[in-house]
This record gives sequence, structure tokens and C-alpha cells, in this order.
Amino acid sequence: MAASDLVILLRGINVGGHKRMKMAELRELLQEAGFTDVRTLLQSGNVVAGSELGEQAATAAVEEAIRDRLGFDVEVVVRTGAELEAIVAADPFGDEATDPKRYVVLFLTRPPDADALQAIREKDFAPEAFRGDIAREEMMVATRLLES
Repeated sequence: MAASDLVILLRGINVGGHKRMKMAELRELLQEAGFTDVRTLLQSGNVVAGSELGEQAATAAVEEAIRDRLGFDVEVVVRTGAELEAIVAADPFGDEATDPKRYVVLFLTRPPDADALQAIREKDFAPEAFRGDIAREEMMVATRLLES
């Protein structure tokens, strides 16, 4: 398998003094774990890196590298660059919402509870709007965050 860009999202790091990690250290440990061209964004835990691993194997490798090096567990979401491009292209709001700063995309690590998801779909969030898409039964896209 050829190396491809993966987007690696770490949940709950550098928030309120918990699970602190420097991005330089994160880049280093990911490189040691075999990822290439590792790039991070600010102190967010958002990473783009090359890898020949599939998403599940990359998720496990990142979780293990952090646990071994830093001594704590972090929930990790991995998506391919192509998947993120497809999400942007499929924009469920089209011309209805035009300010990309007001979009939020939620990536789930497991399928949501069907009853809870249905309750969310039935709720009126005006002036906010929610559009869910359970692609691969584990990803929900919620966009158009307006005045919250």
C-alpha cells in the first residue's frame, strides 16, 4: 500500500491543563512510530501525516505511541485526506450557509445511538441547523454553527 495523507485528530488534549503535550513531541513520537511528513496545527492535536497504514491500524499506532511515551490514553480519530475532501465537496448546506467559520464537523469513533440521533434530528435548533450523515455508520456531520 502506498503512503497516503492521513488526518489524525486527538480528542481532549491540552484542555484545562489535562493531557498536556507539546506538538514538537507529538510530531517526534509519530515519526518514531513510522509516520512521515508529520505536520501539526497550533496546540490542537490536529495532525496531517503520511502513512502506509489503514485508518484502524493508524489509530491503534497513534494511541499506543502516546500511551507508551506520555503515559496516558487519548481518543484518536483518523480519516484520509480524500475523506475530508469528500465531506467538504458534499456540503449539506450548499448556498444556504456561506461562512466556513460557522461550520462544525463532528467525527465519531463509533456509531451513535439510533434513538439519540433520531431525537436530535427531530429537535428544532433554529437559527442553528443540524444535518447528520452517518457515512460508514460512524461519522456524523453537523454544520452551520451560527450564533452559539
